[in-house]
Amino acid sequence: MICPACGAENADHAEFCTLCLKPLEPVARIPEAGGETSRRSGIYTAPGEWKADVVSAGERFRPAARERIRRFRVRQSVYVFLAAAVVAWLALSLTVWGNPQPGKRASQIMEALNAGDEERFVSLFQTSDAWGAREMFEEIRGYLAGGSFRDLKFRLEQEDPYAARVYIEGGAVHFADGDVRAIEPSDGLVILLENRGGKWLAAVGGTELIP
Repeated sequence: MICPACGAENADHAEFCTLCLKPLEPVARIPEAGGETSRRSGIYTAPGEWKADVVSAGERFRPAARERIRRFRVRQSVYVFLAAAVVAWLALSLTVWGNPQPGKRASQIMEALNAGDEERFVSLFQTSDAWGAREMFEEIRGYLAGGSFRDLKFRLEQEDPYAARVYIEGGAVHFADGDVRAIEPSDGLVILLENRGGKWLAAVGGTELIP
């Protein structure tokens, strides 16, 4: 042990310098590079070849780790996109596709008449009008006598988000015996629709479908 005051050499575990009697502070002896380290630092340094191995392994690890992270992010993006697509599809199914706008609803009503589908026709009317809708269906089917509405032209009037009128101002009624009756705006054919809970349904009162 070297005395920091006078530089005299002392035993490794001496508490006082044998020359100047100054207190000595023991310093750990640890191997430097290749096996020993400096007395001053007291910090162990791995042999040069070990350090090189650690750095080399780290350099080899980083590209692989970055690639795994990149693949994980790509998969995550795909999953997020698919989840968003499913949510959008459900939203459209419950709103735009499941609840057509007034013009489309009017077309569905006329298609149900042409097909003779009473249940479908009645389902497009308000629940409170179910009985009246059945009577209307029977009356119109009796008028058509096996015929159908063709090439209809609609005109939509909507005063607010809760009520709309769809006027039938063109097209024709083709009867089973071959007769054809043209539909004119003056015939006053109209379908009254009301928005009930986001769903457009027809009302019997205010709807006229026989020229």
